[in-house]
Amino acid sequence: MEWKIENAINKSFWHVTTKDKQLLISKSGINQSDDGNLGDGVYCVETGDINSLKSVLGLESFSDNGYKLKDLILIEFQYSGDYQIFKPLMRSYNNEIWIVIKNNISYSEIVKIIDAKNMV
Repeated sequence: MEWKIENAINKSFWHVTTKDKQLLISKSGINQSDDGNLGDGVYCVETGDINSLKSVLGLESFSDNGYKLKDLILIEFQYSGDYQIFKPLMRSYNNEIWIVIKNNISYSEIVKIIDAKNMV
């Protein structure tokens, strides 16, 4: 996997999570996951990157925990600061780009919440 660090200024991202976390997020924002494959962070894709979004929506971690597409939401947020971009080198990933932000995202940075089933 190749990766690099970039800096965002009010850049828009989508974070995928489950609807049951929506109330907590509306109070405290998006906290870093401590169980991600690439370490602690808020895992997301750039807003508009449908190819990478479809990959995230199909992750086994959601289905392994009993979640279906109807149970998922996208949290769209604006972020300024450093983030890591991961580009898997295997062809099976179809040029997907994975993004990890090593900060929590405050509620004030959240723009909107989107039902995931409306995105595919």
